[in-house]
Amino acid sequence: MDDDKLTPKQKSGYTQHQKARQRYELKPRHCAFCYERLPYEKRHNKFCDQHCAASQIEALLVNREHALKFALVAGR
Repeated sequence: MDDDKLTPKQKSGYTQHQKARQRYELKPRHCAFCYERLPYEKRHNKFCDQHCAASQIEALLVNREHALKFALVAGR
């Protein structure tokens, strides 16, 4: 980026963005399923992609069904 053509307000915003990115790089988020590091652009996501999200939900549903079957057998 050519800093000479930026207004002071644009320079300030650009600098803040760089600082935010640097802070994120120190403590990045990770996918809740595969623990892969999420890039800065996806920092607000919980999963890295749709496959991991679906896999996590499926695993939770299978565990829930298993717990319900166990509770029925145990008479709870």
